[in-house]
Amino acid sequence: MNGASVAPDVSSKASSSDDADKIKHHLCSRFLKKRPPDIYGQRHAIESSKCVGDSLRLLEKEITKLPDDLRAGLDQAAVFCPELLTKEHSIMFLRCEQFNVDLAAIRLAKYWNKRIELFEGAAFRPLSTEHTRDEDRKEMSIAFLRLLPDTDGTGRCNIYIDPRVLEGKEYNNEGMVRAAWLTLHEALETESTQQKGIVFLVYLEGALLRHFDRTLVKHLANSIRG
Repeated sequence: MNGASVAPDVSSKASSSDDADKIKHHLCSRFLKKRPPDIYGQRHAIESSKCVGDSLRLLEKEITKLPDDLRAGLDQAAVFCPELLTKEHSIMFLRCEQFNVDLAAIRLAKYWNKRIELFEGAAFRPLSTEHTRDEDRKEMSIAFLRLLPDTDGTGRCNIYIDPRVLEGKEYNNEGMVRAAWLTLHEALETESTQQKGIVFLVYLEGALLRHFDRTLVKHLANSIRG
């Protein structure tokens, strides 16, 4: 395969030769090299200019292979906000998928479909906590997800969650999801967080079962699934 290699999905662990046959392989640049495991056991890409450039080229090719319905949101973004589809924007998805190009293409396409579903016309403008929609200000003020000012020392942003802040509050689930997206986008402005991820700190002291809104949590989880 010219300019690419196939890497095993290391998240799958084979317990037998039959299982080994089921391990998925993903497309990545032949220039991809990774650092030794960090304190969380994660290996991150060494972002050489060759690796990044080749991965971006492969990503563009993978995007063209996606089904039309999956690519619909990304195609709309290309028409209505091409200035947002920068190299840096694409690299963020490559980092999320550890430079597995095929997975990054799928995540990027799903992201734009969900972004448009959640924000409608506002999806084609930059997303930030400074540009909260009027109808979402109440949900934003609840601060269910709160971005802390410092990283954890490894480059990962910290997001603080206290389930008790929901008690007695009236809110719209979609508005809460939009508020969460804006907070996550703010965290992802930090390059090291794109590379290494986010640490969620859930404060449980004094929390009771009634403080957990399972429906909201399900909405949040579904909105960021790759």
